Amino acid sequence: MKKRFLKGISLFITASMLVTTMAFPAWADETEAYESQAVDQAEEEVSEDLPEVVEAEEPEEITESVTEESAETQEEETEQAELETVEAVQTDAEEEVLTASASEEECTHSNLGVKDASIEADGTLSYTVYCKSCETTLGQTTAEVGEYEAYCNHFLLKDKLANDYFYIDPDEVAGSDSIQFKHDLRDKNDWSIDADGTLHLTVYCYNCSFAEDISLQAGDYDATYYPASCTEGAYTAVALKNDCVTLSNGQVYFKRIGFENITEDGSEADPDNHQLKVSNIEFDEDGNLVEHAACGCGKVTKDFVFEPDEFNAFNWHRNSGEWGVIYYANVQTTRDGQSYQLLLRTPWYNGNPGPTTWHPGIISKNVTVSNAYYTGKAIKPTVTIKDLNGNKIDAANYTVSYSNNTKVGTAKVTITFKENYFSIGTAVIEKTFKILPKATAISSLKSTAKGIKITWKKVTGATGYRVYRGSKLIATIKKNATVSYVDTAAKKNGTKYTYKVVAIASGVGKAKASAAKSAYYMTAPTIKSVTNSASKTMTVKWSKNAKATGYQVLYKVGSTSKKVTVKSAATLKKVIKSLKKGKTYKVYVRSYKKVSGTTYVSAWSSVKSLKISK
Repeated sequence: MKKRFLKGISLFITASMLVTTMAFPAWADETEAYESQAVDQAEEEVSEDLPEVVEAEEPEEITESVTEESAETQEEETEQAELETVEAVQTDAEEEVLTASASEEECTHSNLGVKDASIEADGTLSYTVYCKSCETTLGQTTAEVGEYEAYCNHFLLKDKLANDYFYIDPDEVAGSDSIQFKHDLRDKNDWSIDADGTLHLTVYCYNCSFAEDISLQAGDYDATYYPASCTEGAYTAVALKNDCVTLSNGQVYFKRIGFENITEDGSEADPDNHQLKVSNIEFDEDGNLVEHAACGCGKVTKDFVFEPDEFNAFNWHRNSGEWGVIYYANVQTTRDGQSYQLLLRTPWYNGNPGPTTWHPGIISKNVTVSNAYYTGKAIKPTVTIKDLNGNKIDAANYTVSYSNNTKVGTAKVTITFKENYFSIGTAVIEKTFKILPKATAISSLKSTAKGIKITWKKVTGATGYRVYRGSKLIATIKKNATVSYVDTAAKKNGTKYTYKVVAIASGVGKAKASAAKSAYYMTAPTIKSVTNSASKTMTVKWSKNAKATGYQVLYKVGSTSKKVTVKSAATLKKVIKSLKKGKTYKVYVRSYKKVSGTTYVSAWSSVKSLKISK
């Protein structure tokens, strides 16, 4: 019976595998080995759980009382119970396979961490990035010196693999005791000055036991004596030179701007001496620093305006990784006959600054952007920026965006500074530039009875034009569509005149001048006579133009016209033959002058008509 039962189990599991394979074809290859293992394990477990069948001796008295039907019923019930046990084992095995697969697919590796970190001899930080949820190792990488920050209570690095920031406990970094840590520095505000002028203060780390006593000789720090004011007696105040001091470990300790009052001489307050301190600051559009100052007594207030070269503006970096701005004006000034000490503090302050990067601020007037000429496309002129010290700022330290920069008119450029550069008083700097109309071109210069007529090409975006003879402005045109002008003062026979035209846009500016173009003004001759001098012949006579090279005669009948040239200025008549009898001809004459291969002509004379009668 045991063999028959195990055979049934094997058939059932094989069928279950077939059904599973049909229902989940994509898992077949991945789970085949696991399911085979599960089947073998199930058979072993069932074999171990089945009670051993032992043929007991049949008591002589009850053997005959057990019927065959009763034995078969008991056997079937036993087989059914054992079969249910196997099904339960098979179901549990299948659920384990599905649960394992689902668990692997659901992990997105969003909970990352660092392990196995160590410092190499050259300072390189080696570490492994892994997923804390599924413990999958994502890779091993390194951070060179300068690519991570080593503080006494944590390492800070931006990982290349995960593109994420990690904080690492120094105790978890092998070899970390071989490097120089940075500290979160404070001072104990226990400044003192010896009789010989030596200044003492203690700098310590907020996070560990690091501390260092600093001694500065007279001349290595600033000291200012303040006489008694209306609110307090006289005292001496000191500040670090350059607002910082370098410690023995090479780290710079930056002291918040402002003087430390360390000595008092016991004098009483002077009610007539007011000491103003800045209560508020702002900047005007020219980058001037406007300080609203008030005395502590509340009786005296004044506003002071400092131009950019009268104060310093710097940015600095805090340990937290945020950036702030310091506007520093510490000046002794006399206004209205009274001396005032102005102390300008940073607009905001949050803890002790860490390593500092100093960059003078930038004001709008130190940003230049050139005007450009219309092209029909977006215009993006180069921006040049200098700081308060006149140093040019590399373009990598700011971004530039443009708007309204296609049509003729006023366009805008917005400059946004990155991390360690900043604009004074504003989040961004906005500048405008002009898109000017493009240059026109002179199409023609013609002599007319009234003078030389100048014609030019129409310019997109222009509101008018200026016409110049030589360097003299002779006309201003106030319509874009008007593209010609007659210079009535240009009528001297045989004289050369030179012109330029400039397109203008009202409220914007002007284009470059057109290329100069020249012409000779020629006076039109006067026809003296037109006669039918012979059969089908016409003789035309005209007045002389002494400045001409020759003349051109035009005669027309109906819609047909012909032109003949007389190549001598001294020849003042022309005989025209082969005309049609009975037809009336209209005749015109003009002079011309040829210079360097270019022919300049006058206007046509007044018309004369003649009917050929013979």
